[in-house]
Amino acid sequence: MKIRNIISSFIIFWVVVLVVTSVVNPGQFVVQSAPEPTFAPEPIIKETPCAPVVPQRGENKIALRISDVQAYGWSDTASYMLHDAVLRDIPVIVSVIPDKIEEDEKLVIYLKEQSCNITLAQQGTNPGETPEFKGLNSIEVEELALSGKQKLEAAFGLPINAFVPPQNWYNWQTTQGLSNAGYDSILVEGSYKSIRGVTTYDFYAQKLVSNDKVLNQCSAAFRSDQVCVIILYPSAYIREHYINYITLLDELTRLQNVTFVKEI
Repeated sequence: MKIRNIISSFIIFWVVVLVVTSVVNPGQFVVQSAPEPTFAPEPIIKETPCAPVVPQRGENKIALRISDVQAYGWSDTASYMLHDAVLRDIPVIVSVIPDKIEEDEKLVIYLKEQSCNITLAQQGTNPGETPEFKGLNSIEVEELALSGKQKLEAAFGLPINAFVPPQNWYNWQTTQGLSNAGYDSILVEGSYKSIRGVTTYDFYAQKLVSNDKVLNQCSAAFRSDQVCVIILYPSAYIREHYINYITLLDELTRLQNVTFVKEI
């Protein structure tokens, strides 16, 4: 009987020790890692229609264009860039590469949710590194462009009327073919003139253009009564570089006499 009592007491003692120890220092027994932070907002299908932003009004016009938006390629960053722009009542032009876009359901859903705050532009047909329309006649351009246009319109249910030439290359055959395919405008990089854009990334130096330089080019566009089209690349704003994008957005919203537009 005494032995049984001793054993029972011994068991109770160690149970108490284990309980107290786990309370004081639970990390010795259970190690739980913190959940990975999500970089982009989770797309959730909303039950309410898209709520349009209310941009500030002024004589000078600025259009933000997020380029190189594609299936799985920095698509989370692109979604987050759109998210932060809309939070600041800034509509956005989104240049989408059609290739396999329907497979990235997360991106497609998120862009459809923001349909009232964006204008979709078609950026070529695939994410290749060569000008895919170079050397084509107008009929070939029309056929190739339409193959991508139909894919985007099927995925998003939105009309596609603007075109971004891959690698910024086009000629009169390209413009003729695109016109025949039903596009209203061609959006290209370079100077602020016409519908050219102000780039935020120097591909030769492989670094971001300073926000001050971007703003100065916008000022030059305003003096010429042109829309300042700011071209942004998700691949340039990953990780620690994202703060540059947020800073640019905040600086733009502080400008006076400015209207943010999504059609040019």
